[in-house]
Amino acid sequence: MRYYLLAILITGVIKSYGQNGAVDKPGAFSISGKLVNRDTGIIVLWYPNTAGVFIKDTSYLKDGYFNFKGEICEPSFAHFIGSNRPGNYADFFLEVGEQQVLIEENKFSDLKFEGSNTQKENDVLNMELRELDQLAELIAEEHKKLKGNAADSLDTNKQNKMHELEKKLVAVGTKKKQLRMEFIKRHPDSYVSPTELLTIMNSIYTNEAITLYSTLTDKIKKSRAGKLCAIEIANRQKLLAGNPFPDFTTIDIEGKNFSLTNQKGKYVLVDFWASWCLPCRKAVPQLKEIHARYAERGFNIIGISTDKDKNQWLNAVKADQVGAWINIHAADSLRELFTAVQVLPTQFLLDPYGKIIWSSLEKNNESLEQVLASRLN
Repeated sequence: MRYYLLAILITGVIKSYGQNGAVDKPGAFSISGKLVNRDTGIIVLWYPNTAGVFIKDTSYLKDGYFNFKGEICEPSFAHFIGSNRPGNYADFFLEVGEQQVLIEENKFSDLKFEGSNTQKENDVLNMELRELDQLAELIAEEHKKLKGNAADSLDTNKQNKMHELEKKLVAVGTKKKQLRMEFIKRHPDSYVSPTELLTIMNSIYTNEAITLYSTLTDKIKKSRAGKLCAIEIANRQKLLAGNPFPDFTTIDIEGKNFSLTNQKGKYVLVDFWASWCLPCRKAVPQLKEIHARYAERGFNIIGISTDKDKNQWLNAVKADQVGAWINIHAADSLRELFTAVQVLPTQFLLDPYGKIIWSSLEKNNESLEQVLASRLN
C-alpha cells in the first residue's frame, strides 16, 4: 500500500516536473532480469522518463528472462509489475547504467537487484524495517483471532488483550517511523531519503518535516521526490498557526450557502473527517462536550467530510447526531484548496479574525481544550 500511494503522489505532481524539463542530463539504463517460476508472459517496468512522466514499459519473458532499456535523468523510484496475483509488485531504485535483477514469481518484494548504489542504500533500510513488518503481521494476526473468537463483545478479558495488541501495533509503527527519520538524517545525499520523507510526511508534525527536509543536500532537494517534499511542506506551512485560514464558500448540509467569512467574530474549529475514519467517529462525543460547553460563548464547529459518497456522509451525520454544528461535504474545489490535509482527523482552531491559533498538524504545548479554556472561560 505504501508504494502504491507513493506512486500516486509522485504521478500527481508530474505536470510540475514536466514543465520544468529534466532534473539532470539524461543517461541510458539497461536491466537484465530473470523471473523464477514463470517462463512466459510479460513483466512491466513503471518508471519516470526524461520528461518526468511515469511510463509503463513491457518486456516479454523468454524462458523467464527479460530486458529493459531506456533513459532517466536521476536515480529514480521505479516499480516492477508482474502477473495479477498477490506478491507480484515490487519497488526499487533505478539508476543510469547496467543493472541485473533476480525475481521470484509471487515474491517480488524479495528481489535481488545489482548495479544500483541507491538500491543498496534502500536495502539496508528495508532489512531493518522487515523485522518490524514481520512483528506487526504476527500482532495483527493475533488480534484478528481474538476479534473473531470474541462472540461476546462484553468479554472484558478479551477486549483488554485486544487493546494491548493495538498498543503494540502503534508502538511498532512508531519504531518504523523513527527508523526512517534516522535514515534520512544519516543519508542527506541519498535519493532514498526524500522518498522516505514522503512515506512518513503525514505521520509527523510540520516542524519535523521541515527539519528533516532541511538536512537534505541541494542535489537531493532538486530531485523529483525532493521537489515533491517541498510542495507538500509548502502546502502545510500555509496552514501553520499564525496564518489566516483560507476563506471558502460552499453549500452546507441543509442546502444553504455557506461562507467562512460569516463566522468572523467566533472561535471556530474546522474538523476534517470521514464516515470511514474510526478515530474521527470516536472523537465525536468529546467534540459534542466542547461544543455544548462553549457554543454560547462564541464558539462553533465546522465539520468538513472528505467522503466520496455523499450518502455515507449524510448517514454518518445522522447516526452521530452532530447536526448542532455546521456540516459540509468537501467538493472538488475544497479538496484542491486543502491539499495539505492528507490524514484524518485534521483540525484547525481559528480565532475571531479567522487566524489559525491551533492545529493538529503541529506539535502543540497545549491541547485544544486548554486553548479554548484560556480564550473563552
